[in-house]
Amino acid sequence: MQHNLRQVVRMENKSSSGMTLLENTLALALMVLLSSALMTVYWASSKAFSQVGNISEIQYNVREASQLIRRDLYSSESAEVLDAYGRPVAFGVSGIGLRLVVPVASEAGVLYHSVSYYCQNHTLYRERRRLDARRSSSDGQLLDKIPCADRISLLSFSTTTFGAVEYEVTGGEDGFNFCLNGRGSSRAHGIIE
Repeated sequence: MQHNLRQVVRMENKSSSGMTLLENTLALALMVLLSSALMTVYWASSKAFSQVGNISEIQYNVREASQLIRRDLYSSESAEVLDAYGRPVAFGVSGIGLRLVVPVASEAGVLYHSVSYYCQNHTLYRERRRLDARRSSSDGQLLDKIPCADRISLLSFSTTTFGAVEYEVTGGEDGFNFCLNGRGSSRAHGIIE
């Protein structure tokens, strides 16, 4: 009887001694699947979060560019739409640049500056040049060239009736685009919304 009792104790020890290799392998595979599912969710949410930030920044840049253009249009005395070579285009034809003549009050009286907008390497630039007494930029003295907005992919201007200028500012990156259209005119003509 004692011999049978030892066999029962040995059998119980063998069956309760731990997990088999198959059970360990299954547990490990389940942990790997669960970990990969959690990492996939983390990466997807991280990518979505960064895309929302990029879209917000693009929208902000386009709005800021539109406000700068409108403000300068309103304070200008005249506006010219320019082609890719910096030459004025005909009425009703669209171009990729804008040149404004803006009066600036100074101690010596009223001076005139040329303010130009153009897009280069996905950046909107605002360039100011000093004009002579005849309001021509023959001396070409550059006052400043300021990058106004990044991620601007398209800039388009066209002249309409009564001296108004229509503009389109498009910003984008990685397939996300945001476009804003506007219309403005010099202070001689008043602002058109």
